[in-house]
Amino acid sequence: MAFVAAVAIGLASILSSAPPASATTTALAMTDANTPPPTPLVVLITPLTVGMHVIDAIAEGIADVVEMIATPAPIAIPAPPINT
Repeated sequence: MAFVAAVAIGLASILSSAPPASATTTALAMTDANTPPPTPLVVLITPLTVGMHVIDAIAEGIADVVEMIATPAPIAIPAPPINT
């Protein structure tokens, strides 16, 4: 389930981002040096890593809240009575 959520979050973040400035089809952009396309491994791993970072950040936040709520207040132990 977390794997599916990670991929969905990663794909959503990639698809919702604006296209890069180099994506224009001007004559200047077409004459620029040809950069190779990303490898299939990079294309498949990038959404997964973005999604996993988001899930990790959410899980860390939930763990911090649970720790804050579950930690009891310090217990004050009274000093023993002094008999003089």
